[in-house]
Amino acid sequence: MTIVSSSLYVGLEDGNLLLNGIDNTVQVNQDITIYAYEFSASILVFADMGAMVLMQVAVFPGPGPPTYSGRPSDYLNVVGNSDFGPSVVNNPNASQIGGGIGGGGMLCSLILKSALGESANQAVALSGLEFQAPKGSWIAVHLDGGGSSTKVTDGEIQGAIFYRYGLS
Repeated sequence: MTIVSSSLYVGLEDGNLLLNGIDNTVQVNQDITIYAYEFSASILVFADMGAMVLMQVAVFPGPGPPTYSGRPSDYLNVVGNSDFGPSVVNNPNASQIGGGIGGGGMLCSLILKSALGESANQAVALSGLEFQAPKGSWIAVHLDGGGSSTKVTDGEIQGAIFYRYGLS
């Protein structure tokens, strides 16, 4: 058996994150093993008050593409993980809550926040993984903006997913 190693480029930018977001998905055409990845994420805020941008990269089993939670902040609806029980949220003050604990398939989840109009940056790199992405699954990149509803925030994530597969 021949093992082939390759990479998948990930690049997504939204120049108008006014309380909205953008999603991009690609379907996996053969069984692959993700063994490393690296991402660089940044936001540039054109608002005095600052802003927040959620950036997520995940692998989802098929047959269809991933779905999203909806407002107040869109999160990827992650697939349940049978290694854990249900997530229990304690919200005695009735706060607006998005996201939670419990899904599987997430490769990277970042929230970049800025204050007083400053930019924010973060880089993540992991290797030595054995993360399976079977044929028919989906790789999704998600950006969602929050903070200012009147001034533009630019959000961007760039990187690569390194994977291998076997050829008979």
